[in-house]
Amino acid sequence: MNEEKIKKQLKRGIDFIFSTQQKDGSFSGFTSSDSRNFHGAKKQNTIFPTCFILSNLNEVRDFFDIHNQKKRIVNFLLKQKSPQWSFNYWKRNSVQAKKTPYPEDLDDTFCVLAAVFEFNPEIISDEVVVCAVSLLTFVEEKEGGPYRTWLVGQEAKREWKDIDLAVNSNIAYFLSLQDVFLENMIDFVEKAIDRKKFSSPYYSSIYSVLYFISRFYRGKKKKELIGFILSKKEENFTWGNALDTSLACGTLMNLGVSLEEVKLSILKLISLQNKDGSWDAAPFVIERVQNKIKYHSGSSALTTSFCVSAIDKFLSKNQKTKVKLKKNRDSKTAEIQKTHQRIIKKAQKIIDYLDENTKRGMEDQIKKVIQSEESIDRVILLPFYFKKALKVDNERVNSKIIANLGVISLFGWAAYDIYDDFLDGEGDAKKISLANVFLRELSIIYSEISRNDASMKKLFRDMMNMVECANFWEVENCRAKIVENELIIPKYLPNYGNLEKLFERSAGHVLGVATILLLTGKKRNSKYFQKTFLLFQHYIIARQLNDDMHDWEDDIRSGNMTWVVTLIIKRMMKLKRINLDDDLEKMREIFWHEVVIEICNEIIFHTSKAKKYLQNLKLERDGEFFEKMIKSIENASKKTIDEQKQVSEFLRHFHQKQ
Repeated sequence: MNEEKIKKQLKRGIDFIFSTQQKDGSFSGFTSSDSRNFHGAKKQNTIFPTCFILSNLNEVRDFFDIHNQKKRIVNFLLKQKSPQWSFNYWKRNSVQAKKTPYPEDLDDTFCVLAAVFEFNPEIISDEVVVCAVSLLTFVEEKEGGPYRTWLVGQEAKREWKDIDLAVNSNIAYFLSLQDVFLENMIDFVEKAIDRKKFSSPYYSSIYSVLYFISRFYRGKKKKELIGFILSKKEENFTWGNALDTSLACGTLMNLGVSLEEVKLSILKLISLQNKDGSWDAAPFVIERVQNKIKYHSGSSALTTSFCVSAIDKFLSKNQKTKVKLKKNRDSKTAEIQKTHQRIIKKAQKIIDYLDENTKRGMEDQIKKVIQSEESIDRVILLPFYFKKALKVDNERVNSKIIANLGVISLFGWAAYDIYDDFLDGEGDAKKISLANVFLRELSIIYSEISRNDASMKKLFRDMMNMVECANFWEVENCRAKIVENELIIPKYLPNYGNLEKLFERSAGHVLGVATILLLTGKKRNSKYFQKTFLLFQHYIIARQLNDDMHDWEDDIRSGNMTWVVTLIIKRMMKLKRINLDDDLEKMREIFWHEVVIEICNEIIFHTSKAKKYLQNLKLERDGEFFEKMIKSIENASKKTIDEQKQVSEFLRHFHQKQ
């Protein structure tokens, strides 16, 4: 892929767009009943293409030097606002506005507000946001959304009171730019994903709607959304015309797919560019339906802006990926890379003796455990980093020992990942033998390390017993029955005490670190050993709470009574049963308004304790690895607290306006 050549093509596309710009800074729309070839299109004075051309050009990197041209677009759009900061589909005082008037609507309004905010956030002041909140309150279906499309009163006809997925997604995108994410809006989108229904009476293609969703949605159903879009890709790597292909590619990249998934589609899109730099006009908006005939609106400039945005986004992400990979390679010392390779090589050597089917299953499980840089550091390289931080030159902690501890950690995670699924009632019986092999092999390796050292043998036995006892306690005390989609609230909720159980079920994570301490002469009853143990205990508790906080809906649906789930259920104890559909909204309200701060404060308490013990260890060097490890969990909780405050403040504006 010749990036310099493609940049020149993008420049031609941008030049074409601005060659169609009118004196007032706007771009015309064209309307046709021919949804395939757009023949016989007539020029219309609508602001909609102008708004999206600005939004798409905001996505393009700065080196194209188009700031002044974009500023003309912004000036035009700002002249179109009402005193209440609402916008209309038609240009103010245009022939169309007088001949076929439309009410003000939330789609035009929030698409314009988002595009202007992307250009310069300072234009959208707090006063403007308050105006936007007032508009939402006026047509909300219920507090926190979703919202009706048209800004009309209750006396209006039913046809002006629809609730549309595309419109609400564009509203949600603007709110996300203000760091506001409303649960009702996310739930509204996820129901559409479940039904695979993405049509809108206002947009010609589902790919427009999917694109709007991808601009703000980061929920748990991203994979389903990605899978749906990829399933629609045609054999020629397109999704039909250039506009839909650019929208589909943009959507997939917004959702975070691998660039390889869209590379061939982007190359195909590039090949569809016309000699004048444009891409063909295609239907974008359903402007009206007359005598059962749909009239679609779009333009070459609009299609071109979406194509330019998608292609440049691909190039930009591709460049960032190259830089990131180079940075990762440069930042990883030769010693780290050598240790990583040694661990993987040893693990592979162990499973190479197995039959092909079992070997393949174990390799897949290993890939699942170490699928990212973070998991590699956190799992197999943790003993290495701890040895470096201790400044250990002891021959008993040589590179072979570190590699063996890395393999033990890898096999332990792989085994308990399988066992955990069984404990949660979701296990695959075919994998139980794989877990047994992993566990057996790590036991053999550890026996070779410990040899005749009684203290190490006892450490291994105690750690493994701690894990199994914690798992048994959890299965005995932390499971609720699900009967006909209802959770039966137990008479006694699990007592997590000081949350040590959350650590004990993952205590194997500390085995490598504890072994290094014993090998360097530290006794298990020494203060240094205990402080190290407490450092990881508090860190693992914080990490588990963070995971449970994000997974509570899945946990409650499976009857898994985590500490987070019990906090929610305690506030619903008047009920004997919880309907997992009807009561879910109530539980979300409890979680967001009552529980989430308590969880985050608990996480911050444990990260603070972990940092304190880390400081007490006075690690000689490379201690920043462990500082970052703890800080990442702490920062995630602080961010969640900020988001909760922002949402609460946003909803407070709603109440004030009602």
